[in-house]
Amino acid sequence: MRTGRTGRGLFVPLILILVGGVLLLQHRGMLPAQFTHDWWPVLLVVAGVVLLARRFALRR
Repeated sequence: MRTGRTGRGLFVPLILILVGGVLLLQHRGMLPAQFTHDWWPVLLVVAGVVLLARRFALRR
């Protein structure tokens, strides 16, 4: 079992900043209201790809 940080300490805050920024832009009228409804699954896919990439990078 490994202990210590695996690099996730930066990932979650960046995702929260990204989501907050998108919602702020939508609220200010700079993004269409339909944007978050249509594109939120992409955020989950990107998060999964980043987590997998980090896991494989740690194994090397």
